[in-house]
Amino acid sequence: SPLLAQTIARTCTLMAGDVGVIYLLSEDGRTLEVAATHHDESPLGSTIATYVQEGPRLAVGESFSGRVVQSGEPIFIPRLGPNMWEGDMNAPRRALLEQLADHSLLAVPMRARGTVIGCISLLRITHGSFTQDERALLQRVANSAALAVQNSRAYTHIARAEAEIRELQRTVERQAVIYETMLRQ
Repeated sequence: SPLLAQTIARTCTLMAGDVGVIYLLSEDGRTLEVAATHHDESPLGSTIATYVQEGPRLAVGESFSGRVVQSGEPIFIPRLGPNMWEGDMNAPRRALLEQLADHSLLAVPMRARGTVIGCISLLRITHGSFTQDERALLQRVANSAALAVQNSRAYTHIARAEAEIRELQRTVERQAVIYETMLRQ
């Protein structure tokens, strides 16, 4: 969605996030789908963003972002360590993330109307750790984005329902014409 792409790009710029990802919960509630990404110009940032976009879907509970969605609680790691993901993920993902030692991660749930629908994850490769104010700001951004996503989904649902009603009305009108024609014969 262009709105989510713009949201993550602006958030990364505002919060000096080198890589940002918005994940949305799949319809079946079992996996996370990448809705938008943004990354800086660094080779590592580009590699991470490409892996996230092209790699396998995350299961709820898998990796940091999956745990955020599962628990509904943010995860803040001021300084990632090389052994933080043992047993947590597949080998290619682990090899990529091991390059992130000494960098900072912040992942917050996207919550609207009491329901977690995804998460926003930011990684800082070059700008140090996230402050308490930045963590609070990212949570507000995530909640606003979640509300926008839910409103968009509701609008889409209503538009589909209206289209179905119009089609049903046309069908009833056609059947009425057929019925009236039959009565005249």
